[in-house]
Amino acid sequence: MCAIINKYIYPLAIFVLTLTIASFFSVLGVDPHHHGIMFKPALDVAHGQMLFRDTFTQYGALTTLLHAWALRIFGDYLVVIQIETALFYGLISLLLYYLWLKILPQWLSVASVLIWLLLAPYYRTLYTFLPWSSITALLFQTSSLLLVLHALRKKNRFMMVLAGSVAVLTFWCRQPIGVFHCAALLFFLITTPLINGNKWGKAITDCAFFSAGILVASAPFFIWLGLNGAFHDMYRQSIKGAFFFGSTTYQSETH
Repeated sequence: MCAIINKYIYPLAIFVLTLTIASFFSVLGVDPHHHGIMFKPALDVAHGQMLFRDTFTQYGALTTLLHAWALRIFGDYLVVIQIETALFYGLISLLLYYLWLKILPQWLSVASVLIWLLLAPYYRTLYTFLPWSSITALLFQTSSLLLVLHALRKKNRFMMVLAGSVAVLTFWCRQPIGVFHCAALLFFLITTPLINGNKWGKAITDCAFFSAGILVASAPFFIWLGLNGAFHDMYRQSIKGAFFFGSTTYQSETH
């Protein structure tokens, strides 16, 4: 009985608790500016417009696509992508639990998730629960970390390709996070011989399969953007425009 509780009840309780709290805050308020930034392109895509070419977003395509799919299924309401984001929070808490469980005892893994939950930004005001790209990025970050650790433990090259494929989805949700996340995982993989004593050749092979996963998962996005004449618009909005916005905002805040 204790084994069943440890294996299933704790993670299920963590997921349900996070989903309940996040769902409660997700329906309390609206920030017209920030909610509009995420809702408008998702609504446009849900009604057949081409992302970047016909409607603007500064962030990665995948966040908007996930929101658009939810709107297509459940209707054109802001609360739909709010609840979807609450679901993402629940899944993230579950993934964090299993990540911490690899290095911490179970009680401390549970405590770590609860501390993370208590640090959520939406406690500050009713308007800070946002369907932001950072949340979808974090979902794929934690997923890819678990996959990398599993691939290393099992010495499974297919799993390493899958890890790279999931890791790059972080970029397609939020570009700066994705770049640094993939770079950090590649650095970790190439330096694993310093930790576990494996051969350098294996580390290089792991990096190659991880990189192959990045290319495999990115190819459909590039093909989709190219066929719809939106690749240049994506570059201008999500790469060049986002870099300009970030650099000018930072400069204005430091002067």
